[in-house]
Amino acid sequence: MRLEIDAVLRGFVEDELLPGLGIEPPAIWASLEAILADFTPRNGQTVEERGRQVFGVKVRLENREDRLRAGMSVDVVFPNVPR
Repeated sequence: MRLEIDAVLRGFVEDELLPGLGIEPPAIWASLEAILADFTPRNGQTVEERGRQVFGVKVRLENREDRLRAGMSVDVVFPNVPR
């Protein structure tokens, strides 16, 4: 993550807040970046995107009608699970 700090905030922190505290500006920005990284979701997908996510799975099915082939894509619907 690379923070982009607004010029007004950067000026306030570096010119007015930090002088005399013995804290260097890079330390403040690195700490803020670390805090934000801790609270930023790791998965940036929306709920809708996760709903379209594709997973590879292996299953065994009866194929009496000989309609299924290895490797073919299918949609699976689980009964009683909201879509």
